[in-house]
Amino acid sequence: MIRSTMNNNQRELVRFMSEQHQNNAYVDDGNNDTPKITAPTAATRKKNFLRQISIKAEEKVDELEREADLVHEILQGPSFTRMMPVDENQIIDQHTNIVIESVSPNTIIETGVTYSAIKPGSQRVRWNLLFNLLLWIVVLFPFWIPFLSKKVAFIMIPSIQGVFVFMWTVIAILAVKNLVILYVNRSHNYAEDIANLEKTRIRHIVAISCYKEPLELIATSVQSVANQTEVHRIIMVISFEERTPDKEEKCKALNNRFKNAGFERIIFTIHPYGLPNEIPGKCSNLNYGLRMATTQMAFADSDMDNILVTTCDADSKFPPNYIAALTLKYLQENKPALSTIYQAPLFYNWRLDGLSFVTRVTGLLRSLLMLGALIPCNINTMSIFSYSLSLAKKGKYIHPAYQMDDIICLIRWMGVTQQRLRISMISVPVISGPTSGETIETEIIEWARQARRWTIGAAEVFHYFVIKAKRVNQKFDRLARCIDFTQSLDFTMISSNEHNYSKMNSMLNRLCFHIIPQIQHNIQSLTLDPWSMTSVLTIGNYPTLHKLTLVNLKLEMASRIFLSDSPFVHMFKHKISDLVKILSNLKYFSLTSFCITLEYDNQIVPLLRQMSQLEKLTLSLYVRERTSFIDGTHLDNDIISKMPYLHTFIFDIVTEHVMINKEYLPTSDDVRRALIQRGYNIDCYIDYLWTEKGRCHIYSLPFTMESINVITNKFIPNGVFMNVRKLYVHDPMRSIEYDFFVRISQAFPLLEELTVFSMVNQKKQRNKLSVHEQTFSIIEYSHLMKLHLFMSHVDYAKYFLLNTNTRLPRLSTLSIDYENLVNVTEDFTSNAVRANCVNLKNIIFRKQPAMLGKFFFSYFPFVVNINIKSF
Repeated sequence: MIRSTMNNNQRELVRFMSEQHQNNAYVDDGNNDTPKITAPTAATRKKNFLRQISIKAEEKVDELEREADLVHEILQGPSFTRMMPVDENQIIDQHTNIVIESVSPNTIIETGVTYSAIKPGSQRVRWNLLFNLLLWIVVLFPFWIPFLSKKVAFIMIPSIQGVFVFMWTVIAILAVKNLVILYVNRSHNYAEDIANLEKTRIRHIVAISCYKEPLELIATSVQSVANQTEVHRIIMVISFEERTPDKEEKCKALNNRFKNAGFERIIFTIHPYGLPNEIPGKCSNLNYGLRMATTQMAFADSDMDNILVTTCDADSKFPPNYIAALTLKYLQENKPALSTIYQAPLFYNWRLDGLSFVTRVTGLLRSLLMLGALIPCNINTMSIFSYSLSLAKKGKYIHPAYQMDDIICLIRWMGVTQQRLRISMISVPVISGPTSGETIETEIIEWARQARRWTIGAAEVFHYFVIKAKRVNQKFDRLARCIDFTQSLDFTMISSNEHNYSKMNSMLNRLCFHIIPQIQHNIQSLTLDPWSMTSVLTIGNYPTLHKLTLVNLKLEMASRIFLSDSPFVHMFKHKISDLVKILSNLKYFSLTSFCITLEYDNQIVPLLRQMSQLEKLTLSLYVRERTSFIDGTHLDNDIISKMPYLHTFIFDIVTEHVMINKEYLPTSDDVRRALIQRGYNIDCYIDYLWTEKGRCHIYSLPFTMESINVITNKFIPNGVFMNVRKLYVHDPMRSIEYDFFVRISQAFPLLEELTVFSMVNQKKQRNKLSVHEQTFSIIEYSHLMKLHLFMSHVDYAKYFLLNTNTRLPRLSTLSIDYENLVNVTEDFTSNAVRANCVNLKNIIFRKQPAMLGKFFFSYFPFVVNINIKSF
């Protein structure tokens, strides 16, 4: 049934796309030194309609492909299938500065055309013939119209003329409008506006694709990037081909010339020739270069919305304010990372006034079409354009199996984002060239070459969809061939990889109704979550099932499932003995929860009592609203005594909001006594902070967990907690003094994340301590990377951030109230705080600041993320 459905979809897609074809693109011709740009034709009139067709077709194919991918992944884990999956997203080892690396023939860079033979654009004769036929039908219009009746001809001729007159009138009006915008913004100060809008630092990647261009031509283009007013934001990526003559010398010469130009970094990449699933050209070169740059810079996914990529040719010239104008445009539009591509108007070419009349007219017409049609009508990007790195990554970068990056990027990315991408104009011009002949004769030859490229580009759009449809069909065919080997299914992959509920249901239904009935007799292991559990367990019989894993279950649900009268038990009543045996024979059990639970006695204790064969138990719990503390006596009588084989008991348990009997207040010795008598090494502290309620924290030693439950200033460490990486200090009613933090730094030497929550000011600040007290050395938290000071008194911000109190050499994330940060940094001017914040990359505020301080980004030069976290 799956195969039949996919065949129908493919035939329908091919028929559907055969009716309409279009393109207007960029081609990198290996036989020519400089890339060329095609001029739009009358086909642009239909572009928006065809764009909608393309989006719908792409969405349908991609949706089916994602389902096939996920189903394929679920059924092809290494433990239960004989077939090895192909990793389409594998990236070749990263490059450092100047690299030429030999690549194995088996290396795969993402192409999106894994199962299809790739041919260069010039060999796609089957598509070219179709488009050449359509082109010649229009060209030969004067010859075939006499065969029409006079009545039809009288109607058709003025109609066609009227359409063209109207089209060119609209194009002219829009072009004049955009020219006025360019003129008005010719001297605009973008930097000042950026400072008022920028809350998170925007960075840029400028990627230049090079092949046989002369060194001076490339250097001229790079120099125009180096002349940017915002050059410090730019990561310069220069991508050469392996077949580029003298590529090593060019890399070294460019590096020597521009290493001190002010770029954040310069990265050179050498694109290997003959990689699988790609053809030589600008697409494959840029795809490789961007992937290598992203890998080398190790950008986090959360940073990619704040990184803009500009791709261009080796013969491009940027005005000095291009990056500033792009940054401001992105900020003004509220950073539409996944919905917008930015295009600056292109003008042709470098020496236009010195070329022939025909060449000048051609260049001006191209610019006119860019200003009046391609940008305002959202038709197509051309040659030099910009977009967010997050859009590039989500769209699997640039498809290396095609030649023209602008049209292929636009269509592919619309498919993956499942929305129409908007083309937004940057109000500064860029110059592209030399792209035309210097004489009339060479210009005519150039027209012929551009016409050939146009047919290749138009063919690539059709070819792209057909290849994707074939690939989806082949994935399901491959899936059908391998399902007989499946022994284990993990349904959590669906919910973890897909957040659209309707698509999750679609994939689950496909598995439940088409796949599972064929393989249920082989399934020995199931991994389910609450979303998939009912559907999967009710659809099959699973006669050989011997392992069932349930994940992401809430404590209450887990308890209900394992109780003897639960629906789950009734569902598998013919296997109840095996189920009980598995639970009773359990040797190791760990339950860790830092969330507050009120169901300890009703849910957790009954569950633990069923594990009579347990040998090792780990508990980390935060319990509230009991009538007494969870102490040694309770743990001994209600848990340990029920497990005769238990030899290891690791625990960290807090009981708070316990009603206090003022006539009998347990001491720490009372809490510890029963377990110490059993030979356990433990510690605890009790906090009678409130008049009616108490808090007890009991834990085993040595402490082996990476996180410890919330502590108060009553905590007195007994020994060193070498394993703890995360600590939360909370004392809402009392101040937390300097000597307490001294103990913390000594007891938790490898601490990486610390949260301090206290609204009570410190009684003794360090500068007010006595001479004896100040003999304490400055405290160094050598491993601390995250510090959270939300809703804490400003005294704690001063204590941690002033370098007269602490040393924080690795601090990269700071959570703090904006007002406190302004206070402690003295409006971002204090040198005493700067030293501890020099490596900050992430700052989190509780509320959105009305406006960041004037010196904010110069004070925190490496901050790339400013987030708001409401409570």
